[in-house]
Amino acid sequence: MKLVLRGLERIAIEPTAALEAKTGMTRLFVRYCGICRTDAKMWHEGHRDLVFPRVPGHELLAEDEEGRAFTVWPGRVCGHCRYCTGGRENLCESMQIMGFHFDGGFSHTVLAPTESLIPVPAASPTIRFASPNRWAASSMPWKPSTCKRVNRYWFSAAAPSA
Repeated sequence: MKLVLRGLERIAIEPTAALEAKTGMTRLFVRYCGICRTDAKMWHEGHRDLVFPRVPGHELLAEDEEGRAFTVWPGRVCGHCRYCTGGRENLCESMQIMGFHFDGGFSHTVLAPTESLIPVPAASPTIRFASPNRWAASSMPWKPSTCKRVNRYWFSAAAPSA
């Protein structure tokens, strides 16, 4: 199954088609996927580069066919622009983001860029929340009648299961 964003504030749960790994991509089985502010923004406001339908989700923990665990750096960069060659890949002029430019982790399976896989050591405890960063920050809008907008922030480190 996968969660598909069909349009602004329109979402559907659909069967997952069999995914075959493509060159430069690895098929992963998603175990956990976090929801971040970007996902909420895509749902509510969209984005100029967002094309529907799209499977969101870029903060995930997944396993490959051999059972090895990975989190995924969600960006795919060109490696050739002035930002990439200057060590500032996060500003790549051709950046492609998982769950935004290509389907993400709100699915049982996902194709992730092989070069973006970050191994999670086998000795690590089970993780309830996965993010490429040790700490993750999220912001969700709240619009009570008394104010225009209040953001609630929380920080969470990966936590072992009970």
